[in-house]
Amino acid sequence: MVVQNLHLMKLNGALHGKEKKEKDWSSNHSLIIDLSKGQVYSLEEILEGLYLADKKKKEAVQQKKLRADTRAAKKDAQARLEEEWGRIKEEHEKRLAEWQATCDNCQRNGIPKKEWPHKPTRPQKPTLPANFAAIGDDDNMGKEENEEEID
Repeated sequence: MVVQNLHLMKLNGALHGKEKKEKDWSSNHSLIIDLSKGQVYSLEEILEGLYLADKKKKEAVQQKKLRADTRAAKKDAQARLEEEWGRIKEEHEKRLAEWQATCDNCQRNGIPKKEWPHKPTRPQKPTLPANFAAIGDDDNMGKEENEEEID
């Protein structure tokens, strides 16, 4: 009798321990349900799990779209910087040609070299800031505020 009682206590402890463990839903467990088959779910935890899974999926899609928009905006900004860099180089070439003509004129006139104009320096190539995404969001806010003030 005593041995049988000890064995029953051990079984009851294991049974109730597992039930308690299974009732606790932790955040790292995900609910896997086959939505391709028609099923009826009546437990609130299952319905809540379905709702949370759907919400996570929508948030993931939204984050993916946001990242794609950010990449596209960065690519457009980089293209604009490349166009600006081309204009800067053309301006520098023009200034360099003017300087060369001035130097040739000074040499023909016999002006000492120390009195010649200095060679024009080329400006640095423009680059995107490291935190481009945050600045892009702020720029959009500023444009909307300016539009409201004009109206």
